[in-house]
Amino acid sequence: RLAQATYDDSMASDTEIGTVANTTLSTNNSEITIARQDLSREASHLYTITGRAGFHQLDAGTIAMDARNAGLRRFSAMIADLHASLSSSVGTSGVDATVDDVYDAKFTLNLANAEMAGLTALLHNQQINDIVSSMRGEANINLEGEGLNALSVQPIGFKFAFRGINFWQSDQVPTADATANRDGAIFAPGCFGYADASPSALAGVPGVDMSAISGVDSPIWVQFDHDPRAGTYSAIYNWYLGVGENEDARGVRFKTDA
Repeated sequence: RLAQATYDDSMASDTEIGTVANTTLSTNNSEITIARQDLSREASHLYTITGRAGFHQLDAGTIAMDARNAGLRRFSAMIADLHASLSSSVGTSGVDATVDDVYDAKFTLNLANAEMAGLTALLHNQQINDIVSSMRGEANINLEGEGLNALSVQPIGFKFAFRGINFWQSDQVPTADATANRDGAIFAPGCFGYADASPSALAGVPGVDMSAISGVDSPIWVQFDHDPRAGTYSAIYNWYLGVGENEDARGVRFKTDA
């Protein structure tokens, strides 16, 4: 259960020796259910013997990279599945996403008094393409940095920043209206929440490799299985994770043509 307090009250005038009354904070909470998210990779002995290390083998580096990427894709999909539950919506069914749609989303969030610093857009590849295409017809468009510093490693899925919104692309953003549209969203911090469970209690359990994923506190862990009779071995990735909508007014559904 995630609790949240809203600090949006104003001061009021009082008499010289008046006693100020307490103003109770507005609070709400959302419940998030943690469940197992997983993926299994299986390879034969022959695959490993003849495969190229780092590409066609389930070596430690490949497993760590694959588990991280699979976890990120699953997290994106779980958040994107919540987009349709948002009350506010911009975009036109069957019509390509435009810069105007982006501004409509910002204006909607501003009217709702959402925190405008650190806005996030999670959109499908096609929606990103349509917005960039729309930008080509606009004057004085500045994609802030066209990503991050040109010499730094950009996060997976990050495309660009525009008018204070960080745009992320994911092919996990679902379709809507019988696949006619894509269900993206633009949201402020606090719109969605997540919770995961630490696998630390599993340390020392046979077959559980707590060091397979980089990062001491990584919630993703790997379990190995070997079947010598079949000549196969497996790596099973696990993440106990849950997501939920925390505050509806902090998000806007961005539904446009698929």
